[in-house]
Amino acid sequence: MTPIERGFLIVNKNKMPIENAEEGNPFTQLLSTDVQEIISYKPHWIVQHGSLLFLLVIASIITTSFFVSYPDVVNAPAVFTSINAPKSINIKVDGRLVMLAVKEGEKINVNTIIGYLESLANHNQVLQLYSVVDNMKSLLQQSNTIVTVALLDSFMLLQKNNTTYLNLGELQQTYQIFMQSFYLLKQYLSKGFYLTKKNMLQTDILFLQRQHEILLQQKILQQQDVSLSKETIDANSILINEKVISALDFRNEKSKYIAKQLNIPQINAAVIANESSRHEKQKDIAQLDNEIAQQQNIFLQSLNTFCTKIEEWKDKYLLVSPIEGIVSFVGFVQQNQQLKVGQVLCFINPGNTEYFAEVIIPQHNFGKIKLGHQVLLKLQAYPYQEFGFLKGVINQINTMPSDSGFTAKIILPNNFISSYKKQLQFKEGLKASAEIITSNRNLGSRLFDQFNSLRKNNSTNYSINKGVDDSVFK
Repeated sequence: MTPIERGFLIVNKNKMPIENAEEGNPFTQLLSTDVQEIISYKPHWIVQHGSLLFLLVIASIITTSFFVSYPDVVNAPAVFTSINAPKSINIKVDGRLVMLAVKEGEKINVNTIIGYLESLANHNQVLQLYSVVDNMKSLLQQSNTIVTVALLDSFMLLQKNNTTYLNLGELQQTYQIFMQSFYLLKQYLSKGFYLTKKNMLQTDILFLQRQHEILLQQKILQQQDVSLSKETIDANSILINEKVISALDFRNEKSKYIAKQLNIPQINAAVIANESSRHEKQKDIAQLDNEIAQQQNIFLQSLNTFCTKIEEWKDKYLLVSPIEGIVSFVGFVQQNQQLKVGQVLCFINPGNTEYFAEVIIPQHNFGKIKLGHQVLLKLQAYPYQEFGFLKGVINQINTMPSDSGFTAKIILPNNFISSYKKQLQFKEGLKASAEIITSNRNLGSRLFDQFNSLRKNNSTNYSINKGVDDSVFK
């Protein structure tokens, strides 16, 4: 019995006798019914051609990968800033809004008063007083004594006619100190003792100047008289030689000549004394001017301090527009409303605001980023799932790197309107996560690049290992 026949007999569950296997087809007669069913079963086409189908699927996937493309995304941190951004009007002291002077959507100019906050001082009195002292400050800086005197006189007249400067609240103590320095300066100026003394000294100088002129005229006349006496002496010298006159007469004439010469040094001494007196008067005037200048400086310092205090008060209790623009209130605002420190009352929109973001691009994948690439900005203050994201475009890339990377400027074509059509509120320094969308690449080229990179790495590792092995054997 052959091995095949033994095998068929083993799988024969009915244990057919060997003699029956010789009738008809020996292999068929030797197989059991179950084995015959398995052998006679025709497999499904997917089983017959499974390998070919798998190859076709792989080929289609590889082919499709060359038609499927998507861009790379470079993530970087961004900070928002702007040119001519809307300026917020913030509350700097707790209190009531006692006066509101503007309306929603109203266009206002620079330094327009928006409202008054509650204060112990009368706002109108403080503003009126500030206008006076600010004008006084500018005139005093010109160092014009005449203008200063006229200004002090007008301020004193204003003080007499207006007795309402007693309601200055927080500024009352500073105002009293300022008025003390003001009255002290007035003693130096505006018909005060020092100014009167200065006028008297100037008058004395005029008198001394006239006396000086008289002495000079007297000196000229005396010099002419001496010249005449000299001519008489010269003539007498000739006459005495000819014995026309006596020696006694000649001595008398010579004595008169010497006496006239002695008058010239006396006149010179009087001239010097006159100039010395004028010099002393000028020294007194200079000293008075110095004292007046010092007192003016003291008063100017007091005036500057007072102006600074008023400006600090205005900064706290007056709501003033820093720029020209349109008023936009935050919520519903009304007079006598209680406000808190740090609360934003409104915004002044100049109308020509330009928003942009500064982004620090890291070194990784920096070469893929070009001008004009789109950027998706997701703000930390406004979750993008709820508010959406902002769309931007790279407008500028600095060529000089910083420690963190390269700085780029991202402009916002839609300003601060998000992808969900929501107007986001801008604030200087808002942070965001920037996703820079680079050029598209298909999936096939990416897989091919990965394959090449893997192959090069393996080749490099093999070369390194081979070199190490050769060095060991050597």
